[in-house]
Amino acid sequence: MKINFCEATYEIHSSWNSFFTTERIIHLRYLEHGIGNNFTPPAANVLRFTDVDLDKVRVIIIGQDPYPQQGVATGRSFEVGNIERWGDLKRNASLLNILKLFHKNYTNSDDISPISKVRDDIDAGTFPILPPTELFTHFEEQGVLMLNAAFTCEIDNSGSHMEKWKHFSTELLTFISNSRPQAKWFLWGKDAQEFCSFVPESQKLTSYHPRLFDQKDGSFLKENHFAKCPEINWVK
Repeated sequence: MKINFCEATYEIHSSWNSFFTTERIIHLRYLEHGIGNNFTPPAANVLRFTDVDLDKVRVIIIGQDPYPQQGVATGRSFEVGNIERWGDLKRNASLLNILKLFHKNYTNSDDISPISKVRDDIDAGTFPILPPTELFTHFEEQGVLMLNAAFTCEIDNSGSHMEKWKHFSTELLTFISNSRPQAKWFLWGKDAQEFCSFVPESQKLTSYHPRLFDQKDGSFLKENHFAKCPEINWVK
């Protein structure tokens, strides 16, 4: 099955065929006209989740919407697409804290190390995490599905397409929840938790948003969802 979106053609994995009804494909045409041409990520990555075999999905990680800067969003939540090595990651607080938590778990540290220590350990080979150009593909190959609630936004205008995508995203996430009832959902922050209120409580792992550097109860770093999901190799 193939569908088109903003001049990009997607070869849909067969596990999604029943989701892409005629009605939903028509709705995508409506969205296509509604978002115009000034959006990110590139058209070829907007619906990249359709490459994933839904029948193998074990974890769903929900973000809010794409990074608004040109050339940064990839179509996967939390992935930063304009860096080739971890030393290039400077400003994205969410991914920096995710990287610190991977480091804590891998090195069996008691505390969260500063990013300088994390980078030193990467350079020394004592924290052999895959480079950012490979890591998120590695997750996907293990059944981790990384989605944003809004699939696009205007360049330099975060949150601009949230309402446009709300209906499509709600139907998609409900379909995933029904299709993969045993999958775990990482819901970081109030927005993700409210958007995915239909997910059974037994399948939710919730915390504050990872952009917050905090280690109190309920925080991203304290809850440490990666340690609660050992079936995924989060580093290499």
